Amino acid sequence: MDKDLEDTSRRKVLAAALGSDEFTPVAALVRAEFGARSHRGRVQAENDDHYLVLRIVERADTLLTSLASVDLPSPFDEHAYAAVVADGIGPAGAGSVAARLAVGTLAQLAVRFGQWNMRMDPRAAADVLERSEWLYRRTNETILQRSRAEAELAGMAATLTGIYSVGTDLFVAHVGHSRCYLFREGRLVQLTRDHTLEERRATSPFPVPVGQPIGDANHVLTDVVGATVDGPSVMVEHFRLADDDVLLLCTNGLTDVVDDESIANALASRRTQAEQCDLLLDKALTNGTVDNITVIIANYHVHGAAVHP
Repeated sequence: MDKDLEDTSRRKVLAAALGSDEFTPVAALVRAEFGARSHRGRVQAENDDHYLVLRIVERADTLLTSLASVDLPSPFDEHAYAAVVADGIGPAGAGSVAARLAVGTLAQLAVRFGQWNMRMDPRAAADVLERSEWLYRRTNETILQRSRAEAELAGMAATLTGIYSVGTDLFVAHVGHSRCYLFREGRLVQLTRDHTLEERRATSPFPVPVGQPIGDANHVLTDVVGATVDGPSVMVEHFRLADDDVLLLCTNGLTDVVDDESIANALASRRTQAEQCDLLLDKALTNGTVDNITVIIANYHVHGAAVHP
């Protein structure tokens, strides 16, 4: 073979790209925009609500290699999101301590013991569900121990409603009467169930024992974090997200005085998440809420990811 032809053939082989399929995981194709607001309301002297929004980012960076960039996978960031709202219960500032301790403890435990798996499969999803309940029970123990150690905090407790999303997988963990809503294609759906005596009586076909419930200004709660050694009944569920889904986390300072139709109208407005939070906050204040109000709104954008039913 002519040497020039040999050299041409050799160079053609060496220069050819490896030809591997481009891979982008689902967690790199989903983004969320958040807004949050909290207000002590018109009556309460202190704000016993606390909240937290987190973004977890995972990325692999090539530091050194002998390969050309064309032979390497394209860089991408994988995202997971977490948000939680707590409504504290207790007199003279104890409620605020309970809510702050609930959110802070949950965050610390999640960072220390959380397994931030960005690739969901049935086994990983089952692990998230199990670990979420464990995190809530450990948070319950922390609040209970603190309330027993300090007389001025005796009897404090908190509601706790949180979400964790990775890609199109959404996990909701809930105790109490704070709520999580999904707004999709003009329809508002409540994803959580209130842990109140009223709700239990309405849904149970049998007589409901009262036991030792904890009360706030307007409700008798059957489950909270920080009240009992056995811990609360934690609701943990798995959902699927679609493009343009909106999630709302809120305390009962909103839902006691603002109906679902008004909430849906606010979430349907083409405004930023912060502006939608302001709309809901103003509506609750105008309607005369006697409680603290906290709202977190997340708008999810799913681009090119396969969404399972």
